[in-house]
Amino acid sequence: MTDLIDQLKAQHEDLRLALGLLRRMADQIDFGVEPPAADCALVLSYLLEFTFAVHMPLEAKTVLATVAAHGDGLAVECVGKILRTQSEAKSLLDCLRVMWGLPEGLALGERAAMSATIRALDRILFQCMKIEEDQLFVAALRPPADDLLDWHRESLAASDGRGAECWRQTLQGIADRLS
Repeated sequence: MTDLIDQLKAQHEDLRLALGLLRRMADQIDFGVEPPAADCALVLSYLLEFTFAVHMPLEAKTVLATVAAHGDGLAVECVGKILRTQSEAKSLLDCLRVMWGLPEGLALGERAAMSATIRALDRILFQCMKIEEDQLFVAALRPPADDLLDWHRESLAASDGRGAECWRQTLQGIADRLS
């Protein structure tokens, strides 16, 4: 069980790296420099294909479900806040994907909107990770032992396809190029 929490924390570090890359891209946009299209596309793909498609569902099936079933009132409220915030973050990511995909590039106002959207997504996802790490991961370690039996199987099933290690290498390559 602690292995799963450690795995999720490691994925949070990858997400922090991706969000840092997006912040650098937002800075470039603010200074009138268009960030490398391929790198931006890869970071957005990571968020869509791993963070939202693998990581968050794994957290929902394991940590959030366990805390919702066995946590105290405050912890259960945190679960609701995480789910609402993740939905908002997904909407912001969808906006970024649309803005980035404009064939004619971004006008000045659109660049400002893209930068603001990146910063909002960054703030929201950091807020989610803080609540999960400070409150929900701890609360998830307290349920009856029989509720933890399927966590390992859920963890393995969630990561089919492009796994965390592959994405970690991709993100680190972008970070190296942007340094």
